[in-house]
Amino acid sequence: LRLPHLVMKAVRVVTSCCLTYFTQLVLRLLSPLLSLALRRLVYSKDFWRRGLSLAYFDRKKLTEETIKGYERASWVRGWSRGLVRFTRYRVTGGRSFLELLRDKWEETAETVAEKLAGVSVPLLILHGREDRILSCANSETLSRLTGGELEVLEECGHNPMEELPQQFVEAVVRFVREERRSVRAAEQ
Repeated sequence: LRLPHLVMKAVRVVTSCCLTYFTQLVLRLLSPLLSLALRRLVYSKDFWRRGLSLAYFDRKKLTEETIKGYERASWVRGWSRGLVRFTRYRVTGGRSFLELLRDKWEETAETVAEKLAGVSVPLLILHGREDRILSCANSETLSRLTGGELEVLEECGHNPMEELPQQFVEAVVRFVREERRSVRAAEQ
């Protein structure tokens, strides 16, 4: 009964590692094309305007200066190659094929929910009620799983730190002060 279980585990582990390295190989081979495609996409006239307009609840707050600020990052020489390399690294975590095999073999089947339940630091989650990119339900679930404090900002989209900077800073300051008070109270 134990042998079939080990064989199935070996098949799963080897398949997973092979897929991971195949994905990395494809990314490596396609790097020049991916870099070119990223540059074409990001340098197009309306890329940032369209993308950022989804992120803002109040589109009047999306200024030309803000758009240019996002565009500037793509002016850095080699950024597209760096993004492709970063993606390739994220696929394998920089591990060799044998290291990946060992890690996958020893890996427990811990779910994302179980990992999040292990968060032991104070967590503040700020979410714009009108976020069209990421549903507020995601932050509610994250808050429930981690015990984190969720603050939903009304009339705000995906970027509360840009759209409502004053409320954003006030929420962070309030959270840090409350955490400091609880730490002091626990120490006494």
